[in-house]
Amino acid sequence: MWQGLDFSKLNITFRIENAQFRLVEAKRTLFYENFPNHMHSFFELHYICGGEGILVLQEGNYPLSDGVLYLIPPKTFHEQRTHWQNLMEEYTFCFDVQKVKGEDTEDLYAWFWEQGFLLKENVPVFAEYFRALEEEAQKKDVAYRDMIQSLLKQMTVQLLRQQRGTHTSTEQDGAENYERRKFIIDETMIYQYKDITLEKLAEYLNLSTRQTARILEEEYGMSFLELRSRSRLNAAAALLRRTDTPIGEVGELVGYGNQMYFAEKFKELFGDLPSVYRRKEQKKRKLIYETSVNQSPKP
Repeated sequence: MWQGLDFSKLNITFRIENAQFRLVEAKRTLFYENFPNHMHSFFELHYICGGEGILVLQEGNYPLSDGVLYLIPPKTFHEQRTHWQNLMEEYTFCFDVQKVKGEDTEDLYAWFWEQGFLLKENVPVFAEYFRALEEEAQKKDVAYRDMIQSLLKQMTVQLLRQQRGTHTSTEQDGAENYERRKFIIDETMIYQYKDITLEKLAEYLNLSTRQTARILEEEYGMSFLELRSRSRLNAAAALLRRTDTPIGEVGELVGYGNQMYFAEKFKELFGDLPSVYRRKEQKKRKLIYETSVNQSPKP
């Protein structure tokens, strides 16, 4: 769990083909000492995000370092040993898999149970998913449970594709990378518009700041600052429409410390000062409400 959020209480489930997944736990762990030999009744997906160590299984030992992903099946004894000078750190996603009966779809349920232990190196895409999960767990923003569910489902699909060798086409990889990056950019601008920086966004995308800036120009036609400003102002407009929050506070809530500058930028985008925009939107809502109330029911 992250910052007191108990994932098991969120009751998160999702389905892929004939397999029903249930989240048991998601966490980030820094190994100050070795984790003794143990097993679980559920699957464990681990991603090493720092340091180094060794995974000990009955069939042998496996070195662990930054960027390694491994899946431990249920009832599999394993031990994790950390390097005393370079402490190992990892994300863990624990889940159950049940079969959906009566479905004429691909048998992914059987795949999971027959797959056994797997280990892959250099798969940074999973770091992005886990970082996004951690962000949602910490901020607990609007619809964070739905976001966590969506991220977990995408991550599971990515695991299936990585292991089953569907990433063989450069063209396909390019399309999937494009969609993944678009998703990360869009979600970042929706939920982190107030504090996001170009450097942080580049880290999420696993790109340099120059590459990130180029992608924003090519795909959105805007610089990072322009896109962030647009996201902040759209959030401000939503607050003005849906709440009675004083206008002096709205700018601060979306990231503008200077209220005159906020009003100026808002008018550039929406054509009205925030106060005028709110009055017009309230008038529209009142008109719609009165129309719906006074409208005669159809026979």
